[in-house]
Amino acid sequence: MGWATGSPTVPLLKSLRFKVTVGTIAIIIATSALSGWLASTSVTERFERFLIQSDEARNLFVEEIGQGTARADFGQGLVVEVYYDEATTGLQQEYVASVNRVITLVVIITGVVSLALVTLLLLPRLLTIEELTAAARKMADGHLDQRVRVKADDEISALAKSFNHMADSLERAERLRRNMVNDVAHELRTPLSNIQGYMEGLRDGVIEPRVQLFDSLYSESQLLTRLVDDLQTLTLAEAGQLRLRLDVCNITQLICDVCATFGDSHDMTHELLVDVNPSSPVFHHIDPDRIKQVLINLLSNAVEYTPKGGSITVAMIHSAPETTISVSDTGSGIAPQHLPYVFERFYRADPSRTRATGGTGIGLSIVRQLVEAHGGKVSVTSSLGVGSCFQFTLPNPLTLPAIETSGKVKHPN
Repeated sequence: MGWATGSPTVPLLKSLRFKVTVGTIAIIIATSALSGWLASTSVTERFERFLIQSDEARNLFVEEIGQGTARADFGQGLVVEVYYDEATTGLQQEYVASVNRVITLVVIITGVVSLALVTLLLLPRLLTIEELTAAARKMADGHLDQRVRVKADDEISALAKSFNHMADSLERAERLRRNMVNDVAHELRTPLSNIQGYMEGLRDGVIEPRVQLFDSLYSESQLLTRLVDDLQTLTLAEAGQLRLRLDVCNITQLICDVCATFGDSHDMTHELLVDVNPSSPVFHHIDPDRIKQVLINLLSNAVEYTPKGGSITVAMIHSAPETTISVSDTGSGIAPQHLPYVFERFYRADPSRTRATGGTGIGLSIVRQLVEAHGGKVSVTSSLGVGSCFQFTLPNPLTLPAIETSGKVKHPN
């Protein structure tokens, strides 16, 4: 898994690092210069006020008699002419110079501290942005193993985490996409090879036409048809183009009918329990054929992973905002690391490609898409060696007035 460390191709003068650095330095210099000028002006003005206030405090009457000369009247005929220019001006200049030295030192210290803070706080964030840019560029070229190091806990780091999460999702999706062709080819190859072999045998006269042979060929063609139909359903659902034939349906009766039909049509070596009260109908505005498909897929999945003699339970819990339907089994269970991905198409916890260990891996993906098309949610809980429980919800059950307004009630049978 590579880290994005390449330098960006953006010219230096146009790079964000250069602009932010130069802008920060310019702000520091301008702010320091303005602060120094304001402080120097204020100090001079305050010093002059200090001198005037000192003279008034001594109750001296000073009369200016010429430039730089004043006459001070101390009473009793004592008049003294003094030259105040050099004394006061020199003292003022020395005071202002000392203050300016302090201000200059403060400005220098402030600038150094500001640059240090910019270097410590801002530049690492800019480097993270550059890594994000380089990683995104490499991902656009097909290198989906790019990740960005997360160096802090702020907005830029949150962006880096989101990027890494997106990269993980894209890499997983790309891996599934690459496997999809092999998976479909494998599932198509077996029935096609069987059909081709039987047809060659019939053509060459090696195999005699029998009813059992035609039954086998018909079964293989049904397998092909089901796989193609599942792929088409999944593609339409993911594209948001799956059309639902909505009608008011008694979901309680639908569950009972599906379980009865499923038990009769399969050579069941499991105990199928239905925890549903037929005398308590619950009505929903749904596509009954699609919900039947959801239940059949979940039941088929439970049968596939439950050993002989195990039990499968279908239950329903009805509440005001939604109805929850669950299919639980006493099978082998699913490892925790596989739970987040069981509804991904062609994802299989068992990587082997035999029908005895799980079929095509499309059924649960179709379940999720069909449930979400009805506005519901699907989830799974599982424990290794104990079993799994798949649940899906149907929102907004209908009340009796709504049923009477909408018209007839559709029963699945």
